[in-house]
Amino acid sequence: RAANRFFLSLVMVQSFTRADVAKHDQFDDAWIIVDDGVYNVSEWAYKHPGGRVILYYRGQDATEPVKAFHPDMERTNKYMKPYFVGNLTPEEHNKMPQVIADFRALREEFEAEGAFKPKVSFYMAYLAQIVFLEILAVFALHYTGSLLLTALILATSQIQAGWQQHDFGHCAVFKSAKWNQMIHYLFIGVFKGAMSWWWKSRHNRHHAKTNMIKLDPDMHVEPMFSFSDELVTQPKWKPWRRFIPILPYQKFYWFLFGPPTVTTFLFMWENTVFMAKRGIALDIIAVYLFFVRFDFTFAPMLPPLQVIGLYFLMRFIESHWFTWVTSMNHLPMPKKEDTRDDWVTLQLQGTQNVQNGWFSDWFTGVCI
Repeated sequence: RAANRFFLSLVMVQSFTRADVAKHDQFDDAWIIVDDGVYNVSEWAYKHPGGRVILYYRGQDATEPVKAFHPDMERTNKYMKPYFVGNLTPEEHNKMPQVIADFRALREEFEAEGAFKPKVSFYMAYLAQIVFLEILAVFALHYTGSLLLTALILATSQIQAGWQQHDFGHCAVFKSAKWNQMIHYLFIGVFKGAMSWWWKSRHNRHHAKTNMIKLDPDMHVEPMFSFSDELVTQPKWKPWRRFIPILPYQKFYWFLFGPPTVTTFLFMWENTVFMAKRGIALDIIAVYLFFVRFDFTFAPMLPPLQVIGLYFLMRFIESHWFTWVTSMNHLPMPKKEDTRDDWVTLQLQGTQNVQNGWFSDWFTGVCI
């Protein structure tokens, strides 16, 4: 069917207005705009390597998110050709919000300056830092016997590996998506013990509709916390209703159950469920290698229960660091239901500026 649509598009190219495209905003009838082309992604969304996040922009101009998530647009365009249904009418080509026009001009300026070209030396230095910290943790345990000091050093390594994997997960380092994916398995799997495709599924949805209730997974923190009045009164899962009476007090118990549990338990649970439902062999192997590596490193130095304790102490420290940094970026900004705003506006509304400096860049991963 996709091949037939592509053949017909070669014979006669149709023209559409943005209002025409906006009518196709259903999951089984989803059109998007990329540059001046119109594409029917109703079927492609279920084959899309990045998941069905593409449906977040059904009936809308998806140029900015598509380009932000796909640095190699030449390759991306090859996949999109079979789903081409027409072009925008000539009078609609430049009909866009001023913020979009300004953003595109700024992006072109940065591209001309080479601002998006990654420096391999930077990533090699970051890798050296992570390896150094892991070696330092072994020496710390051997010479001091302190589980707390060792866990602190390991948590620092985990956080820095987390910032490092981010760019590979966005396919922003190498031109080849395959190379980005393989290195992503290394950093998020072998170094951190998490699933690559779990992270991509979660993080892509977060960037696509930042701070949008029901769409951004970072906004779903039920049952003990909630950003939405509706999710409080009508939780997705009925057993969660028993938590409704305590939610008005979440600002008081956030410090006890928020930062300590995100990477310690929440992400572990999500990874386990994702592995059981959708686990890919290379993803599972990479995670397995992390735990084998951790056990082989510390089992000769500690009793089994202390090895487990060291792991969870590391995660406990990492969870505080990670939660406060990520909360600082987005959570103070407005949170609302999807208003179908353009992608640039959503990023501006949902992201808080942070005063930078060498330490804050390193601590928060801004330099990544």
